[in-house]
Amino acid sequence: MTNKTLSIADLKKVLHYEPSTGKWTWILMPPNKSRLIGTQAGCITKAGYRVISIGGVVYRSGRLAWFYIREEWPKAEIDHRDTNRANDVWTNLREATRSQNEQNTKKRSIGRSGLKGAIWSQRHLAWISRVTVNGKRVILGTFSCPAASHFAYLIAADKHYGEFARGA
Repeated sequence: MTNKTLSIADLKKVLHYEPSTGKWTWILMPPNKSRLIGTQAGCITKAGYRVISIGGVVYRSGRLAWFYIREEWPKAEIDHRDTNRANDVWTNLREATRSQNEQNTKKRSIGRSGLKGAIWSQRHLAWISRVTVNGKRVILGTFSCPAASHFAYLIAADKHYGEFARGA
């Protein structure tokens, strides 16, 4: 089964999704007898996503939640507002483009400042602020302190990403 062949009826026949908790439970005994009716469905991947196998096809549970509630597959990606990839509470999920989804990430552990958008440039002996817009890096300027560089990033991120912007 692919996204196009798994019907909403087939999904709701085997699984129950609780929007307020984001929990998935088996309601029909799948062919794999190790899964029991009433138990939580799926497992967490190394990347932090909950995945569920239905008919031999592995689905991310956030996409299944969207399909379960909206009764149509998401047109793009599913973003977790709180950045917890396993938190499938309905109010935590939203449809997003790849670019929007990438913006809603925590600061990676690289860099000296610990502030998103503030990168030390040895060549300039200054802090550079940059943002990625439509796959292209945009340099926002050079700054004498990381806080100013980070602030420039926050302004640009809000302008370009709106509700998907994440400063930390």
